[in-house]
Amino acid sequence: MAEPIEFRADPGRRRLIRSVFEPSPLEEVAVAVAIASLEDAGAIYVERTKGRYRWSLAHRGGPYPLLRVVARFLHVDHRLAMVGYWTTPDGWCIWVKDPGARVEPDAFAVLRPPVYTAESGVRSAIESALTAHGNSWPVPRKPNPRPDVRLSLPAEEELVRPALSSILGFLLLESAGRPFVVISAGRDPSQYVQLLCHGGTVYAEVSSRMWEEPGHPLGVREVRRLRRLGFAGGGPRHNFARDGLPRDPLWLARLVQCLFRAAYGVRDLRGATVHPSGELVRAALLGPAPPRESSAKDR
Repeated sequence: MAEPIEFRADPGRRRLIRSVFEPSPLEEVAVAVAIASLEDAGAIYVERTKGRYRWSLAHRGGPYPLLRVVARFLHVDHRLAMVGYWTTPDGWCIWVKDPGARVEPDAFAVLRPPVYTAESGVRSAIESALTAHGNSWPVPRKPNPRPDVRLSLPAEEELVRPALSSILGFLLLESAGRPFVVISAGRDPSQYVQLLCHGGTVYAEVSSRMWEEPGHPLGVREVRRLRRLGFAGGGPRHNFARDGLPRDPLWLARLVQCLFRAAYGVRDLRGATVHPSGELVRAALLGPAPPRESSAKDR
């Protein structure tokens, strides 16, 4: 019978992975990361919360590949063990003790091999990566739109995409805070797509439909379609997410329509509800889309 994988590790490895489960001093995390690097363990996740640090082996393929990587690192049989895991907003599956008790860190990053194996070099690499990545997760895990600002897409099918493009164009023009917009299929409020601007790029989420009890998780085919579109994650109280999307309103409008088809089989967004943040209320006018930002290619 499978049991948590840390129970099967020898005492030396248990001490080494203590900083996987508990916020620890940077020096302790650096030692563990250095050993994992020497053993060619692959990508390594690190985080900082209130001056304490944590690390984990990481894999983009989901919980089973992560289990294989962890088992190899601990020198145990993966068939007799299991790992608790959590998926970051950018799609990395990481090892945690209690997935239901995860706390969003102040900063996180993923170190790619090769990583320095000297402790001092690892400390420097961790600090540099955390500083470069930013200081928070990119979006609130559940949309919290202003209830007094609610728009609807047009009732004419040929106007839906231009309207979406116009709204998203205003989203890209917003500079204060982290502006977002949530598009909900009116027939089912658990079906929504949300986009947020942060750090010069665009982040998007597709609802997993597992925020409320009882949940209605997406089927295997729907999950596969989303993964082909680059959206990873999902699960109870976690959405499918992708970061680094282009700042192109028309491209994003097409993506939103594609995501509704892929995840929910919704091909008609006429009358769909739009929840904008901040000054995005201007998009209610659905006037001409703001001028597209020029790129080096355009010039």
